[in-house]
Order: sequence, then C-alpha cells, then structure tokens
Amino acid sequence: REGPGPGHYDLKIPSASSVTSCFQSRVPRFLPACSKTPGPGAYTASAQFPKQPRTIAKMGREHSLFFNNTIGF
Repeated sequence: REGPGPGHYDLKIPSASSVTSCFQSRVPRFLPACSKTPGPGAYTASAQFPKQPRTIAKMGREHSLFFNNTIGF
C-alpha cells in the first residue's frame, strides 16, 4: 500500500500537558541587572604610567618601574 509523498500530509502532534506546581511564584526569580560600570568605549583612555621621578626617568625605558617580559619591549 502506498501512502502520501513527503510534504503531502499534515502531521498532528498531540499536545502534552506539562507538570506544574500549585505553589508557583509570581515574583520574578532574578532582579534586573543594574551596573554602575560604564561599557567599553564609554570613557576616554588615560595614560597608564604614573609620572616618574627625574632620577628614574633619566635611566631610560629599560630601567622602568614596570617590568615587562613581552618580546620587543
């Protein structure tokens, strides 16, 4: 016996009843997130290095207070 071809019939999916509790809360589970921190790009970038005393500044970059192990610096 032959049946209808693909796409030529309507498949009826029975609705399944879900289990619910009689103690359902109407209060939202999580409060909305409010952050005082600005998002990226919302502020201007400032210099990251503080001013150095003249005695340290005379030594040059290789004697900086900030150590860096990245190649090329």
